[in-house]
Amino acid sequence: MPKSTVPVSVAKAVLIDHRARALHLRRGGLTFEEIATELKVDEKRARRLCSDAMEDARAQVAANAKELQAMEVSRLDAMMNSIWDAAMRGNLPVIDRVIKIMERRAKMLGLDAQERLDGLTPEEIALEAQRAIQQAMATSSAAGN
Repeated sequence: MPKSTVPVSVAKAVLIDHRARALHLRRGGLTFEEIATELKVDEKRARRLCSDAMEDARAQVAANAKELQAMEVSRLDAMMNSIWDAAMRGNLPVIDRVIKIMERRAKMLGLDAQERLDGLTPEEIALEAQRAIQQAMATSSAAGN
């Protein structure tokens, strides 16, 4: 097969554009056959462009969710740091706040997940996972606005 004379960066830019256009058309309700016609590719290629674009979108959501989670953990750390000395001196209301911060961190990081999932059926675990993914995607979408 002859080597392409198109620079990789240009070829990649064209591919990214095709993926974005294919996904835009698909979201607009076009069939894969209609997308193929619009983009002047075959139907199999149109399907692949849409599939790859969705995979890129999922990866971006996951990356955004991880970044947001890291930021939230950092905020919890700052809050904990600001009240730690008072809690160690026995200030009961502050100790309650420390416990709430610890509970929030455990929930956010899934530290209590095993305890929660014990005794659930595989179907219930799958539903819990689906809810968590939807929540992460919603959180990530909100963070992007």
